[in-house]
Amino acid sequence: MKTNAQIAGECAWCGGALSEVVHGVGSSDSEPVKAGEVFVDVPLRRSNRSLFAAPVRVGSRAYGEGYRLIFAACSDACARRLGEALINENGRFAKCAMLKPEE
Repeated sequence: MKTNAQIAGECAWCGGALSEVVHGVGSSDSEPVKAGEVFVDVPLRRSNRSLFAAPVRVGSRAYGEGYRLIFAACSDACARRLGEALINENGRFAKCAMLKPEE
């Protein structure tokens, strides 16, 4: 089982190391996240994958905009592929968008 420190340094899509500039995909999820979790395992049924995401903190700007999970990606390419996989989950993620690295 991976530790939080290992997960924090990995791209959610390819598992590669994150660089100083982290790309992200913010999404909503119809399945609630338990309070206090640092990372959650998010199974994607259609692509038969499981990805780690960070729950969005209640009261943050991202939370106010409807995001509940943030997936970290190592590049624009991985962020795009990850976003496509979330969109292909047949409505499970009502909101999904690539976030700029500075966000």
